[in-house]
Amino acid sequence: FLGMQLEYGRDDFIKRIRMDNYTSNILKDRPYASDGRAAMTPAVVERSTPTDEDATPLTPSEQREYRGLVGRLGWLSKCSRPDICSALCTLQRSCDQATHADVTRARRLVKYLYHRKQASFSLVTTGHGPTPKFLVYVDAGGGTSATGNRFQSGWIIYLNGALVGWGTKVQAKSAKSTMDAELRALREALCELLYMRSILSDLFSVEPFNLKTTFLCDSK
Repeated sequence: FLGMQLEYGRDDFIKRIRMDNYTSNILKDRPYASDGRAAMTPAVVERSTPTDEDATPLTPSEQREYRGLVGRLGWLSKCSRPDICSALCTLQRSCDQATHADVTRARRLVKYLYHRKQASFSLVTTGHGPTPKFLVYVDAGGGTSATGNRFQSGWIIYLNGALVGWGTKVQAKSAKSTMDAELRALREALCELLYMRSILSDLFSVEPFNLKTTFLCDSK
């Protein structure tokens, strides 16, 4: 359904989500995915300013192809691939005025997917007590040329040991310090958590304030 392959465990609960076929459809029309060296990470840290050639805008046809690729990768990331979430966030910010530098970043992400196209997303929990428990990891990365030298927030949310939510976002304003950036990341993760807690409360009649939550954040 919608490109997802569901694997069921005991009691007909979904235990794993795969999108192998969807990923293969993205890769089949892009022969550069298997050319050259394998990309071991979805993106690289960019500290230098792009050259004039890299800053050249794309033609209208290239823009359409770029937006189509980013849109398909967005659905893949949203459903089953949190590992490409941060790199995709950078690509999405350039959809209006993409350049050749953005195409280079997109191609690296496609090459990364080529060598990890069979990755799956597990929903198996580690057990639970009388009430659900949330565990949230939050961090803020340093600004790069691709993010306009602004910090980028990232978070992942576990419920009883199962990964249920993730996201990344370039912060709207430049942070005055790393602590300021970390606090902004905490606020964005908290907004996502409150939304998930409200849904859980509606579905299972659990009081939101009774849901135990632990936040783990990098303090440096």
